[in-house]
Amino acid sequence: MNFHKFPFLAHRMISMALCLTLVSLVTVPMTGCGDDQRAGSWIEEPSWTLSHASGCKGSTALREASGNSGETPITSPVAAEDCFEYLYDTSGTLQITHSNLTLNCCPGTIEVDIVIEGDSITIQEKEGPDSQPCDCLCLYDVMIEISGLTPGTYTIVFDELYNNGGEVLEAQIELYQGSSGRICVERDGYPWI
Repeated sequence: MNFHKFPFLAHRMISMALCLTLVSLVTVPMTGCGDDQRAGSWIEEPSWTLSHASGCKGSTALREASGNSGETPITSPVAAEDCFEYLYDTSGTLQITHSNLTLNCCPGTIEVDIVIEGDSITIQEKEGPDSQPCDCLCLYDVMIEISGLTPGTYTIVFDELYNNGGEVLEAQIELYQGSSGRICVERDGYPWI
């Protein structure tokens, strides 16, 4: 096209090209190459529920003496293990099963408190306000669901009331669609043995 015959068109085309360049320079960094998927960054505040709590599974000695195997946990860890299994699904929900959790034999309702700070998730299961202070401990299995977590690396720590100074049940886990795993620590005290 001969812009000498139509000088106003040349001026408009240059102005339009400059505008398009400026718009693309401003919007490209904002869109980026993907979503911010760092652990601890989420669109909505995570929430959690205690979806299941078993009854008292007894202790190893009680089960062997009575011939009763107790409730079967999801993966049947040996009684001398304190374990958690996890599964992270496509909706951003982390499902955790804590097997062989120790609480009082008369816990009433079992409750869970969870504190999420950045990439750290601290879980404390405890007896409810309706508990009876019985003079014994039992093993329980609980299932917890935490929704609203973005993929990333998290440290899960179980703050157990009756750990008796043993190893802390904790692990750093990588959450991505379909990730799962099982973490266990051995216990050598009552009620595990």
